[in-house]
Amino acid sequence: MRYQFQARQQQQRVEINRLRQANAAQQQSLTQLEQSHQLLNQVLDSLADGIAVFWAGRNQQGESEDFRWLMGNQVLADWMGRSPTDLAGSCAGEPSPLEVWLASALGPDLPTKLDLPGVLNG
Repeated sequence: MRYQFQARQQQQRVEINRLRQANAAQQQSLTQLEQSHQLLNQVLDSLADGIAVFWAGRNQQGESEDFRWLMGNQVLADWMGRSPTDLAGSCAGEPSPLEVWLASALGPDLPTKLDLPGVLNG
């Protein structure tokens, strides 16, 4: 009985060490991912032009039907009248303050459907 208890304790120690190593590896990967994300943000924010990154949502037929903002630089956020944090996760089809203003200025001729990331089509 004592041997079984010791064997079980040894198995648990091995499993704990394995989990600690896996956790350390995940923490290292997370740190590298965060550093890469910060670098990408710095590169995007250094651009003079507004730029955004979208995720394309697709329906069962594989057709694009929705675009979500993943990130955008400060120039674009300023142009849209929102912060980059506000834009992240929002639907590209949702009207922004700029689009509301354009709609009032241009009337019904304003394109309203997004078929390509960042490109308005009628």
